[in-house]
Amino acid sequence: MEMTPMAACSHTEFQADVAVTRLEDAPGWYMVDVRVQCAHCLRPLQFRGLPLGLDLHGVAMAPDGLELRAATTMQGVRGFGFRQGESQ
Repeated sequence: MEMTPMAACSHTEFQADVAVTRLEDAPGWYMVDVRVQCAHCLRPLQFRGLPLGLDLHGVAMAPDGLELRAATTMQGVRGFGFRQGESQ
């Protein structure tokens, strides 16, 4: 695919890079890291409104906002659920 100059791009198609990492000290728990960019000009999307850093029990973003970091587990694993105060 030919790269479109950023100023001329309408950002209509996107591509995502997803990495899943198993947490060694927590069997059955994983971190999913997501980066998204325009498929034409390669300009990255910047996540907003999330805490910065790493949250082993929720969702956070990298300090530059370019990576979403989500704690996950396989469906049905005990000990994983909503924190008090969050909607279900």
